[in-house]
Amino acid sequence: MAIWDCTICEYFYNEDKEEIPFEELPEKWYCPICGVSKKLFEKRE
Repeated sequence: MAIWDCTICEYFYNEDKEEIPFEELPEKWYCPICGVSKKLFEKRE
């Protein structure tokens, strides 16, 4: 599992705590903090 960081704000999506892997989220999903699309998230190395 991975963590995905929003490149705009400090929100991160932790796949270990969520039920859906980030890449399986719908394209219309957006950051719950700043509202940007999932295209602006980066996977942590």
